[in-house]
Amino acid sequence: MSASHEEVAELRRALETKSAELARSLARLHEVEQSHHDLVHMAAHDLRSPLMIVSGYLELLAEGDAAVGTRADFIRRAREGVPAILQVIDALLDLSRLESNQAPLEVREHAVAPLVDRALDMLGPLAVARIERDLVPPALSLRCDGPLISRVVANLLVDALKFSEEPDTVRLSVEETSRDSLRIHVDDRGQGAPVEPRSRLFEKRATDMESRPRGRSSGLGLAFCRLAVEAHDGEIGCREDDRTSSPSRYWVELPRQGPRHSSSTRSG
Repeated sequence: MSASHEEVAELRRALETKSAELARSLARLHEVEQSHHDLVHMAAHDLRSPLMIVSGYLELLAEGDAAVGTRADFIRRAREGVPAILQVIDALLDLSRLESNQAPLEVREHAVAPLVDRALDMLGPLAVARIERDLVPPALSLRCDGPLISRVVANLLVDALKFSEEPDTVRLSVEETSRDSLRIHVDDRGQGAPVEPRSRLFEKRATDMESRPRGRSSGLGLAFCRLAVEAHDGEIGCREDDRTSSPSRYWVELPRQGPRHSSSTRSG
């Protein structure tokens, strides 16, 4: 017995629905594969520079011709590259977890000054020496995932330092806003962010690597910053500042009361 016109139409609609679902699944699979591809390439790009620094100074030490004072300086400079390597690895892991919603926030009340101290502790002494830090009021507090926000500040400082040549400094400041939020500013006095990709500065795009100035981050750390800030219901951006000698400024704005929804809201 032949199928009726209505049955044929119903089968056609079911086939079209399944085809559309398959197309969406394939597109999502391609997106995930591209994301993993980008992560691998950006991690390799960001690891290359600090690894070359560490390797270079270890090679000089291995030659054994340097004076005692010079050897101590080589060791110190080699150690300076280690925090940058660890930051890339941490950003890579956290990016994956944040994108897959597998990194629940541990939110509690934090004094802001220790969060800034922790961010600076993640950097080497050579980097910290180039950072001008405004005084943060001891009573200023923020409900957040403290380690995550400290890492955001550290990543922004590292990226800003890469815009600036020694001995140029980077300025870090924190202020309260009229909207019951906290605003963090990181100013560099170097050449500033590339104008063309400014709107995509916090996106995870391996394809932008070749157009970035030599020695610049691929954006892995900045992509982590965006996801971490957005997980706190905050905002992040970069703008030009005509009022100072600094061509660019990173800014982060976070609600003082913390994100509206979080997996943990411990106090204390």
